[in-house]
Amino acid sequence: MNSELPPLSSASSFTDLSDNKEEHVAEIHYKSGGVYKGMVKNNRRSGKGIFYWTDGSWYNGEYLDNQRSGQGKQLFRDGSLYEGEFLKDLREGIGTQTYISKEVK
Repeated sequence: MNSELPPLSSASSFTDLSDNKEEHVAEIHYKSGGVYKGMVKNNRRSGKGIFYWTDGSWYNGEYLDNQRSGQGKQLFRDGSLYEGEFLKDLREGIGTQTYISKEVK
């Protein structure tokens, strides 16, 4: 399951969708094919956003200092879905993993 977020430095394009100089709403395309749409502060993913990997998986939730942090949902390429808390890019705290068989853990 792919879960690594590429650094902003690996972006192939950055489209600023806002007028604010410090907090941007942006769409970022990466050389790897991944796409991030959401808040960027001081050139780092920060605030709400969604990241799409090329294998069809995605993360939709909160970011802090370029990492998944706070509440979020992550769909994995095998169809399983995690909903819950993240800290420093890892699942942390309370969350639910739902598998394609609808089994919840």
